[in-house]
Amino acid sequence: MSSKSYQQQQLEATPGRALQLLRGIATNQKIRFAMASAGYGEKEQAEGWELLLAATGYAAPSAPPDADVAAREAIAELDDWDESGFRRIHAALERFHPEQDAFLFAGIEASRGPSAVVGVAQLLDRLDQLSNGSEADRAAMATLEQRGIDDALRAHLRQVVAVAQAARPMDLPTNQATTDELQQALEALSGWYRDWSETARAMIRRRDQLILLGLAKRRSSRAEPEEIEDPASSPSAEAGQVSVTAPEIASTPTNGMPKMAAASNGASGAGAGTTGNVVPVAASGAIGNLATASANVASPAIAANNVTGNEAGSAVGIAR
Repeated sequence: MSSKSYQQQQLEATPGRALQLLRGIATNQKIRFAMASAGYGEKEQAEGWELLLAATGYAAPSAPPDADVAAREAIAELDDWDESGFRRIHAALERFHPEQDAFLFAGIEASRGPSAVVGVAQLLDRLDQLSNGSEADRAAMATLEQRGIDDALRAHLRQVVAVAQAARPMDLPTNQATTDELQQALEALSGWYRDWSETARAMIRRRDQLILLGLAKRRSSRAEPEEIEDPASSPSAEAGQVSVTAPEIASTPTNGMPKMAAASNGASGAGAGTTGNVVPVAASGAIGNLATASANVASPAIAANNVTGNEAGSAVGIAR
């Protein structure tokens, strides 16, 4: 990976890091106090959010949806009325005035949200037509009057529809940030992040708070497996030493002579004694000959035994 592409990857990771820093400062009072002593306040927090939004390409609309409170309330009122109102009118006309019922509800039904405004407006227009229509149409309107769907209610609904239709549409942003503009915004955010993240590292010592800011990582809770030494590869095995912790005699033929490892107190005619760990010593003897061997002695050792007769002399390495 080239140095340039690595730097770009780090730059593009800045928004996520900045978000965690902003969130950590905003949600932890102790962190806020520490940062405030270094000059970080509302202005710096607002600047961070502004740079973050710009770096992600977000452009806020000029006005939120249904910004007009009166229009929102009017839409809600029509949405609440249309279901029950449509059902009452249909119930009143279906039995006595089926033709007028079919005319009123052709292609319209109760809806939700802004669609309810359209449905109620169409219903009111058709009720006006029945009021100025044939004798059968006026008879249908008389039935509705008896059911509470009178001129006063229709006039009120007309006013509510007019208020709802006056709601300003949301102005969506038409210009999108170019690649160069996004790159510049990323660089600006990166400068802000480097400034305040380094300040946070200097002002905050607690590890849990640094983790909350995204400036430290949690330590792994999994314990490392304990290493078990392989006797075959240990230094003592390579040197041919074997530690013995209890009185023990092991004999293995080597070149026709016994190889002995012993821990003992007192030997007839030898006068050699020890307690402790003893390492193996190889010895061979002949009549009248003294053979001494000092092999693999862990501390100052003595190897001496004069043997006469048909006994083999051996030198025993004694470890203190």
